Amino acid sequence: MIRFHALCRQGCRCGIFMWLGLCSFERAYASEADVEGEAYHEQATAPPIVWKRIIPELEEIRRLEDRHDSLPRFSLFGADRGNNREMIDEILEDTAEILGISPASDLRGEILSLEEENSVSRERIADLKEKRISAPDNAIFGDTVPKIDDQIDRLMVAISEREAEIDDKRQLFADQVRSMGLDLSLDQVDFLLSTVVGDEVIDIAIAFYNVKRITRDLERLTSESLEDIEIARRYYGMYTVLLQSMDALYEASLHSIDDRYLIEIGGIVARTQELMTQTGILISRADENHRSALQGNIRAQEFTLEAATMYQKYLEQQRSGLREAKRKLQRNLDVAKNTYETVKISGDLLQVMRTSGDLFELLFNLHVPELRPFENIEMRREFEKLTIQLRRSGR
Repeated sequence: MIRFHALCRQGCRCGIFMWLGLCSFERAYASEADVEGEAYHEQATAPPIVWKRIIPELEEIRRLEDRHDSLPRFSLFGADRGNNREMIDEILEDTAEILGISPASDLRGEILSLEEENSVSRERIADLKEKRISAPDNAIFGDTVPKIDDQIDRLMVAISEREAEIDDKRQLFADQVRSMGLDLSLDQVDFLLSTVVGDEVIDIAIAFYNVKRITRDLERLTSESLEDIEIARRYYGMYTVLLQSMDALYEASLHSIDDRYLIEIGGIVARTQELMTQTGILISRADENHRSALQGNIRAQEFTLEAATMYQKYLEQQRSGLREAKRKLQRNLDVAKNTYETVKISGDLLQVMRTSGDLFELLFNLHVPELRPFENIEMRREFEKLTIQLRRSGR
C-alpha cells in the first residue's frame, strides 16, 4: 500500500494564499484544527444552500475531468477534448457563483443598490437646480421655483433616509465579514464597499470561507466512506475540483481588472488630463470675469485626476496580489491533482484527505502594503462616483 505522508507535507508547505488589499487574513480558523469529534464538524459545516447546489456541480466536473484524457482530440461526432473542456469551464463558472452565496454578499448587493439610487437622485437634484435658474416664480402650468424646491427637498429627504439605511446595513455587513475571520474597521469596510477592488476582495473572501467549510464536510464524508473506497475517492476528486473553482475565480478577477477596470480608469485619467490642458489654455486667454470659474474647474479636474490615479494604483496592486495568490494556488492544485491520480491506485486515502484539508489553515499569510483610508468625505464621494462608472461599464 502506497503511503503519501511526504506528499501531504509538501502540499501543506505550499499553502493557499489570498491577497486582501486592506489587510492580510489572520489565522481566524486555526483553533478549529484542534477540535475533535462531531462538534468540530458541525462548526465547520458549509451553508446548506451552498452544499446542496455545489455538490452536483463538483461531481459533474469530476466526471468530465476523469474522462478527458480518454477522449479524442477532435471529433466530428460525439465528445472530444475541446468541447469537454468547454463544458468543464462553463460549470466552473457556475461553481464560482455558488461559492459567492453568503449573507454578506446579499447585504453588499443591497448597499450597492441604495447607493446607486442615491447617485441617480443627486444627478436629478443637479438637473433641477439648473432648471430652477430659469423657472418662473408663478405659473399655471409647468415647473416653478416653489415646485422645483419641493422636488429637491423630497429628493434630499429620500437620500438621507437611504444614507441611514446604508449605515445600518454597513454595520451588519461588517459583522458578517468579521464572522468570516476578516478583522476590518468600518473605514476599511467603507473602502471595500466603495471600490471595484473591494468587489473582487469580497468575492474571493466569501468563496474561501465557503470552500474551507465544504472541504471539512468532504473530509468527514471521506472518513465515513473508507469501506467503499470508490466513494471516498469521489469525494477527494470533488475537493480537487474546489481548488479548480478557486483558480477560475482568480482568473475571472484578473480578467475584470485587466480587460475592463484598468482600461476604463485609464480612459478617465486620459480624458481628465486632456480637459485640464484645454482648461489651462482657456485660463490663459480668459478675462477676469471667466478666470475665476475656470480656476474652479481646474481644481475640480485636479481632484478627479488625483482620485482616478489613486484608484488606478489600487487596481494595479490588486492585480499584482491576485497573480501571486493564483500562482501559489496553482501549486496546490497541481499537488491535489497528482494526489487524486495517485489515490486511484491506492486505498490509503484518509490521511491524505485530512492533511490536504489542513491546507486551508495556511491561508492568510501574504502581506501587501496597506491601502490608505479615505482622507475625507470628498475623496470617498469621488471614489464612489468612479466606482459607479466602472460598474456601469460592464453592463
